Amino acid sequence: MMMQKLVGALALLVVLSGCSFEPPTMGPTATAEAELTPCAFVWATHSLEQETAAAQARLAEAGLEDVNVQLVAFGEDCVYADGRVGGFGVMSVDVYLAIGWHDFSDQEGMGNRLEQVLQVLLAAPADSYPANLQKTSVVFESGNDAEDVRLRFEMTTAKQFLAEGKHGAAFLQALQAGN
Repeated sequence: MMMQKLVGALALLVVLSGCSFEPPTMGPTATAEAELTPCAFVWATHSLEQETAAAQARLAEAGLEDVNVQLVAFGEDCVYADGRVGGFGVMSVDVYLAIGWHDFSDQEGMGNRLEQVLQVLLAAPADSYPANLQKTSVVFESGNDAEDVRLRFEMTTAKQFLAEGKHGAAFLQALQAGN
């Protein structure tokens, strides 16, 4: 009797040794295409039409109708070998501003207007943009390209200057100098 139990236990052990027990996985599983088809990550930009319209509305509500804004997502497209785009990963949001202006000798006014615009954009609810506002391009437009004043800066730099108490002409000049 003991021998039969031992043989039965050994037989069960041999059968079970060929099995593998893995706990079930939770959550989504990868598709066969995702497992077998790698993609190349390529820098790309995508227009943010809804976010731009919302930002433009916030500027208009603040009385800044002479300002035009465009928001563009910067990130990476996942491009398959056949050219299909499998998705886009946004890394930051670039801001393009056009501000109507006529008196370029009024540096104080230009700096104050730019500060007003940035404050409106930065005061938006946290979910207003898919990523942090980053590269910012500003054109103070007069209608004559030769007179236009152009600035390019990081939004974090502008926030730092404002936190340091720079306003008006000092704010504008700091952004122009980049330090």
